[in-house]
Amino acid sequence: PTDLTWLSAVNLVLQVLYSAEAALHMYVNRRRFFYSKINMLDLFIVMVGWASLVFENSLQVGYLRMFRIVRLARGFRVVLSIRELYMLLTGIVSSFKAICFGTVLLGFLLLLWSIVMVEFVHPVSSRLDYGDC
Repeated sequence: PTDLTWLSAVNLVLQVLYSAEAALHMYVNRRRFFYSKINMLDLFIVMVGWASLVFENSLQVGYLRMFRIVRLARGFRVVLSIRELYMLLTGIVSSFKAICFGTVLLGFLLLLWSIVMVEFVHPVSSRLDYGDC
């Protein structure tokens, strides 16, 4: 077993930072804070994080840990706010369609040439004597 106390400490520090950010957003935006879906998502993530820290040892809250992954969605706010990153991300996402069609086309070509090669090479290779190979 490895000692992961540093991970708990980092988690607590990040939780405090997320809580401070949410509190500052709430202070700055006042009532408008509650009209924004992204702010409500942030508040939900912070509340779930605190609940999982408080009830970690007393209750089974393992399912709350999956909400920690939603914290990664907060990083998309940074991507959306920087124009160059936003353009890069939208370019990559829009190229997925072409990549998928290209992959399907290559698969069909591979299948077609496999059939052709089996039809022409198999009769020749079946007549060969391999001896002691």
